Amino acid sequence: MNKSALAYLPWSALGAVLVAAILLSISFAWFTDTRLQALVAQEDQLICQDLLKKLRSYETSSPSTVAQPSGQEMNLRQRLEEAAQVAGLPTNVIDTIANSDEGRRLSNSPYLVKTAQIMLRQITLAQVIRFFHHLTVPPRSDQPPLRVESLHLTIPHAGDATGDFWRLEAGISYLVYDNR
Repeated sequence: MNKSALAYLPWSALGAVLVAAILLSISFAWFTDTRLQALVAQEDQLICQDLLKKLRSYETSSPSTVAQPSGQEMNLRQRLEEAAQVAGLPTNVIDTIANSDEGRRLSNSPYLVKTAQIMLRQITLAQVIRFFHHLTVPPRSDQPPLRVESLHLTIPHAGDATGDFWRLEAGISYLVYDNR
């Protein structure tokens, strides 16, 4: 046997072992990563199944939690006065309320969107925030939430005796359940 051929034999065997070790470590890393991805996907699936159960429970819940049933019109003035009281406003600050008589159908659903325009005078910006926070979060679970559709603030005039008090006009809406 040629002496030079024997000199290369251990190095080629060592090279083959080294290549095999590299391939083995790459395969191990890839399979470990794939297993972790499968565990994350399984956890995501459990979360989605839980959310689906919650959504299905909403299908069977009473529509009054989302909207006022038709025929039981919400007392909008009372809701506005409660929100004004929580915001620290006097009750005479509510200037006008204009309800729309007809509601518009919300897509192909059994819900009508009713709107109203309100005007408040002599209100500070902090009171505006507190007023709308209380107005849009229903005080009781059987009342529908109100939504602010538009908001217009008239700035106080310089030298005005009212100081930091603003005039506010807002459009609000709420849902009414009407399965006709």
